[in-house]
Amino acid sequence: MVTVSLLKVEINDAAARDLLMSAEVVGELMNEAEKIQAAAQANSGPGAEYEITEGRTPTRARVSIGTANFAARKAEGKDRALSRALGGTGLVAYTNKAGKTSMITKAQHANYSSRKTR
Repeated sequence: MVTVSLLKVEINDAAARDLLMSAEVVGELMNEAEKIQAAAQANSGPGAEYEITEGRTPTRARVSIGTANFAARKAEGKDRALSRALGGTGLVAYTNKAGKTSMITKAQHANYSSRKTR
């Protein structure tokens, strides 16, 4: 005979908010943003610059990466330099039968690729 007991978990909202805004979380977000920034610069031509902006909402820390000059905007518009840089974080470029390219997860890409072999 198997006995199952229920465990009641109560989340401390203030502690969760403090965790999401902690220096450790900000550090990890910045590490990932710097990897994406470096990949975007590698995908771009000379002179392209990308900036990381750190911010906070009332409930969590966040970072964003954007183009910092015209060369970077041109590289994104023409070659999707920043969008392709996200590939290191789980996204890949996928071109459908109609020729439209979009960013999808690696799991979605594997699923679509397996359909082609059927």
